[in-house]
Amino acid sequence: MNKSVRNFFWISASIIAFFILIIIKDARNKNPENSNSDFKPSYKESASPGDFSEHLDSTTLIYSNYRYGVAMDFPNNWEIDRGVSEHTIIRGGRKDSAISFAINVVELDDTSSSEITIWDLWDNEDLDLENIYLQMMIQAVNSEVHDYQFRKVYVSNREAMEIRFNYVNKDVDAEYNMQAIVYSIIIVPFTYTIGIHIPELFYYLNQEKYNYLI
Repeated sequence: MNKSVRNFFWISASIIAFFILIIIKDARNKNPENSNSDFKPSYKESASPGDFSEHLDSTTLIYSNYRYGVAMDFPNNWEIDRGVSEHTIIRGGRKDSAISFAINVVELDDTSSSEITIWDLWDNEDLDLENIYLQMMIQAVNSEVHDYQFRKVYVSNREAMEIRFNYVNKDVDAEYNMQAIVYSIIIVPFTYTIGIHIPELFYYLNQEKYNYLI
């Protein structure tokens, strides 16, 4: 995976959680009795030997994380690792096809704002989430972003945010168009960001397959 995609996953995993903290801090200015808020250590930092909070079946490539309530059935020909971003709990893909899929979880060290949903962030005009997200994505992929779509959806009956865009990926002597699809969901104290980057050619040959992954 090239550096731009690694940066993308790190930014995607963190940006929503930072916006939640903005709302929490704003609420605390009105209620000083509340304590300070922060992020809990990432899964990579907090997991210890003998901690059976996750499992990856090496045959079926089915991954389950019991701490975060996340499961993923990876295609059998994919390569699986932990990713390099701090909050990536699992990553899969095909290096020879420039496909990368990652699940990122940021955990808040506070549950006082349990009513916050991803749509609250969307509807908060002061945050200007759509524009800020776009600018950060341009910086992350180090390329112009095209066909940027940002909309409210439901995932498993949960309010979610779907972001789609295209960009040109430059890798050594090759350039090719990429499709990025990202979903963000808040289930306090967790914020989940699940995303895939895939060459447009592969995506449009089998859209149903790749949409189903998420």
